[in-house]
Amino acid sequence: MWRLLCGFGVLWCVTSAWAASPQRITATYDLYRGEMLIAVVEEQFEREGDGYRLSSVARPVGLLAMFRPETIQTNSSGQVTAQGLRPLTFHYVREKDAARSSSALFDWQKGSVVVTLGAAQQTLTLPIGAQDRLSGMYQFMFQPVRAGTSVTFPLLNGVSMNSQRYVVAAGEQCALAPSNPATWYLDNQSKPGESRTEIWLLRQSPVLPCKIRMTEGNGTVFVQQLRRLVVVP
Repeated sequence: MWRLLCGFGVLWCVTSAWAASPQRITATYDLYRGEMLIAVVEEQFEREGDGYRLSSVARPVGLLAMFRPETIQTNSSGQVTAQGLRPLTFHYVREKDAARSSSALFDWQKGSVVVTLGAAQQTLTLPIGAQDRLSGMYQFMFQPVRAGTSVTFPLLNGVSMNSQRYVVAAGEQCALAPSNPATWYLDNQSKPGESRTEIWLLRQSPVLPCKIRMTEGNGTVFVQQLRRLVVVP
């Protein structure tokens, strides 16, 4: 009986988030490699009825803009369901490196996703609840996050489908004026030598990453820090 009640509670939380999700979100992130600012990332989420569009544009700054002046654009579009985002298309475009650009077409009826990387194409099995690299960060708006629990979902990461699991704890305050809101801290708890992802997630609506820290297997650290957030309810 307790499990049944918990199940109804989770469903209610997800359905409530679906009904209350904002119509438009504009977020600006600063991207650092170590202590050096290397890019500014502009993201936008738009919801129209039961559909959504997501875009992310990364533009290099400083020395990177001088030596590698390349804009990277990522787009995701699909449906907004009672379970959250259901991507239908995904595009990752590198302005000066077509061989590393990729796209994905999701077919939920067939349970498959067609992934294209450069000139190569393959078809993968599509698990229930799968997200792409961009929609995955906005899916947190639609699923309950609580300290002492974990969050798991399949993620299309490049040309493969991987299971993402994060353990949730209370996090530090987000350095976002004017209120410095509280966060949840998510950690994928990687093994030594593997890449590690840590996410500081806003507790208040919209539940989006305030900070993402990615530590590569070789020790290189990238940090994406939220600088500006505009929400249209």
